[in-house]
This record gives sequence, structure tokens and C-alpha cells, in this order.
Amino acid sequence: NRKNKVSQKGTVTMANEGSVLYEHIPISAGMEIYFCHMFDDHRYVSTHWHDAVEIIFLLDGELTVYQQEQKTYMEKNDIILINSGEFHATRCREGNESLLIQIPDRFMQKYIPEFQDIQFVMHTRPTNAIQQTKLEQLRKILRDMQIVLDVKPDGMMLRFYALLFELLYMLYHNYRLDRKKAAEKSGAFTSGDLLCSGTLSETHFDCRNC
Repeated sequence: NRKNKVSQKGTVTMANEGSVLYEHIPISAGMEIYFCHMFDDHRYVSTHWHDAVEIIFLLDGELTVYQQEQKTYMEKNDIILINSGEFHATRCREGNESLLIQIPDRFMQKYIPEFQDIQFVMHTRPTNAIQQTKLEQLRKILRDMQIVLDVKPDGMMLRFYALLFELLYMLYHNYRLDRKKAAEKSGAFTSGDLLCSGTLSETHFDCRNC
């Protein structure tokens, strides 16, 4: 029930990179990543990028994601992946609830040595039955991660990290693509093409477990 939700105020700090913002990824308490159960009401997040792989799993409502040259309208149960360094923006017109995970580059590089040479390519609504099953497995992992944080069982962090590594393995095994091939395929323009700096600004959102 959105009216009865218990939430905390989260803050994301961004630095102005010319016309594109750089997002400083916060780290969830006791973790090396950022995981958040978010409630968004009529919010626009301008074009930005970050040094982290981001996955958004929409639990309810709607969200439009502007990602590189693509525009994706997300509805309940949709999931989307944004690669590290990719320019993207989001717009929520009617409110939504989502699970958001951001995995910093330094964490990825620790366990995937060739991380700088790969990207992850994931279709939000695949028509292939096998790909649909793989996406459902990702949804289950993300739901289970949130359940662990809500219930806080004995060995909570062991279970949470077990799910996190299962998620990473699925991304690596099912969705990785050589970065050069991915760029040639999409004509992607990323943060690597920008060299500038600027002032800090902030954007706020409601987060249940940040």
C-alpha cells in the first residue's frame, strides 16, 4: 500500500559534466554495492552516468528510460539494465515502485577481471522463451535480495551476497558482450567521450532500505 509505506529519504549526489551529470553512487550500509526499494512520484532524472552497472526492476507503476539512443517505456514486472558509463535519463509520470541495484566498477573488476572489455546486453521484453525464463530468474533473485533485507535472518549478509554473486554469474554467463562489438552495434556514446567537471547538485527520492 503506497499510502502506508515506511520509507527513508535517500540522497544521490551528482556532479555537472557539461550538459551531463555524473552520479556519485552511494553504498548501502555494510555493503559494497547500492540496493534500494524505491518509491517514485512524478520525478524526472536528467541525463547522467555513473561508474556502476544499474538494474531497475519495476514492481508497480510506469517508468520511461532514455538510454543512449533508445527510449524504453517500462511497465509492471519489466526489468532493464544500464551499463557503466552509459548516458541515461528517467521520467516517472504516474508514480512507481521498483528495486534498484547499482554495482560499482571496482566491485565488478574484483570478480570479473575483463570487466572493462565487456558490456551487458539485455532485452527488456524478449520474445524468446529461454530469454524470458532467464529474466524471470533475475527477477526472483532481486525479490529474494529484498526479502533478505526486510526479514534480516541470521546470516543475512551471507545470504544477500550469495544472491548477489548468483546475479553477477547470470549477467556474465547470459548477457555479456565484447565492448567494442557492442559499441559498433549500437553506436553508443558513453562517458569516456567526456572530459569535463563542474559543480555539485542533488536529487532526492523515497527509499525504504537505503
